Amino acid sequence: MLISESTMNYNGFNKLQEAYTRLDSCVNSILPLYDIVKNKVFKKLDYNFIMKAIPMWMDEAGNGEESTLSKEVFEEFVKKLNSKTANRILYYFDFTHLLSALQDRFRMVKGNMSEVYSLLTYPTSTTQYVSAVRNTSLYETSRLSDLYSIYIYLCSSMDLMTKVIYELDNFDSVTFNKYPRLNSEKVIYRKTFSFVKKLSGKNIFNPTEYIYEICELRNRVVHNGSFDYSLWIYDCCTENDEIESVIFLPDVKDGHIVKYINRNNFYHQNRTVNMILVEQVLEFCSLFLSTVNQVSSIYKEQDISDFTLTSRYLQFIMKIIKKIDKHFFCSQRCLSEI
Repeated sequence: MLISESTMNYNGFNKLQEAYTRLDSCVNSILPLYDIVKNKVFKKLDYNFIMKAIPMWMDEAGNGEESTLSKEVFEEFVKKLNSKTANRILYYFDFTHLLSALQDRFRMVKGNMSEVYSLLTYPTSTTQYVSAVRNTSLYETSRLSDLYSIYIYLCSSMDLMTKVIYELDNFDSVTFNKYPRLNSEKVIYRKTFSFVKKLSGKNIFNPTEYIYEICELRNRVVHNGSFDYSLWIYDCCTENDEIESVIFLPDVKDGHIVKYINRNNFYHQNRTVNMILVEQVLEFCSLFLSTVNQVSSIYKEQDISDFTLTSRYLQFIMKIIKKIDKHFFCSQRCLSEI
């Protein structure tokens, strides 16, 4: 549930709502990439006609919970199909699952943010805190878990966006004589890929201080623990006797967490998640939107589908699919009767 306007002043509410809106925009910005992938993979084949004809297992098996096919049965099906068109279909679903996973990252960040700000005071006052009480309970622990998840999902979206661009950039090397692996299978985010030269201006491969900090906070959570000795959230009292729920962030310099030998949790700068998280998300989304818009323009592909050609190819693979399905369901029925 999103935090209500009554819990914060109007300007603060607008800033937080802008972050939620920007996250929604990131989800929607990925939609044109589905068409780009479709046109690259199917070329003269009519995607809509194909999708109406093929069985669900070609999408779901090994990709989702709605298929109960085993790895062995799926592998047998793929080998029996032995068709370039079928291999294109399988590859298309694998590629677009990257896109849907990328969209999900921003949906989850939005959900996590709404939970974090159901507890944290936003915006915080500009006065000094005069005292504080440490709180730790299952509720506070859950909100910290939501916060850590935000940094993990944002970095995950960078990995997934890198995979998508890498796959588009190397598409010409994909062959469909057999079911192809994704070129991006082992790819993760880094700034040195050759495709980065095709991008300009603001993008996630030209990181800002907030992007560096998001990545370092993610690495801290995954590899070295949390921001404090334990899972604490502070109820701070201001000079005006107001109580604010606060999570503090470590000191940074140029986007990098300040460290000295084994010590990497200095809190001299009085930085709070309350105020900084919104700014981090807004800037991250701005860079992501710029990146995906450039990618959509660079790799744009025209739809040149041919219905007649599609019919001819589809008739061939549907004959094989019907034989496969008939054999499989007969086998299943026989097993159930034993």
